Amino acid sequence: MNEQSNSLGGRGTQHDQQRIQELGHDIGENAQALMRSLEGAARELEAMLREQVAQRPYGTLAAALTLGYVLGGGLPSRMTSLFLGIGSRLALAAMARELARQQLSANQPASLRPTTATNGLAY
Repeated sequence: MNEQSNSLGGRGTQHDQQRIQELGHDIGENAQALMRSLEGAARELEAMLREQVAQRPYGTLAAALTLGYVLGGGLPSRMTSLFLGIGSRLALAAMARELARQQLSANQPASLRPTTATNGLAY
């Protein structure tokens, strides 16, 4: 009964104290490993975002605005419907233009395909 009272409310046995210290040490190591993983993930996310901003500045801006809009709770439903309608029409038009451009480029002989100038724009 003495053993039971020690482990329930008393000082505990030497083994119990050692086990608690080991668990505390394991928790500390796991927390440090988690922090290293989070730091690595944050660096990777930052690099990806920088690359996206450099390659697609307007798309990244649109994504940031959309995220801010959603996190901010949005606007009243009529205005939301209006913005979604306009945004979806603009997005569909841009996708249709890109698809048409790709189809035209694929169907043209290589000698007639647009060339890329030094600034990266196709002519």
